[in-house]
Amino acid sequence: MLCSVVISSVIVMTVLAGSAAREANAPADEREKIIADKAGNWSGYVLALPALGALWHYSVSMDGNMLFHLIFLSLMLSQISEYVFQIFLYRRGV
Repeated sequence: MLCSVVISSVIVMTVLAGSAAREANAPADEREKIIADKAGNWSGYVLALPALGALWHYSVSMDGNMLFHLIFLSLMLSQISEYVFQIFLYRRGV
């Protein structure tokens, strides 16, 4: 069931991207640039806080494996938060 949902989603997204190819190559307008900048700035804070916590944990435990995983987790959280912030700013109408 889940596999069919994923496959159908990929097919539908491919068809939609092919039908709107001209819009995909359009440059970002002023509002989109401001939103991307703000979301990137805020997600930088989301990246820094867990990364500093990971460095503190490494200085206490000297576990390099955990340091890698915590830094990787902070990168994932930062990217997800950037998307969330962009959606929030678009809906807010910044």
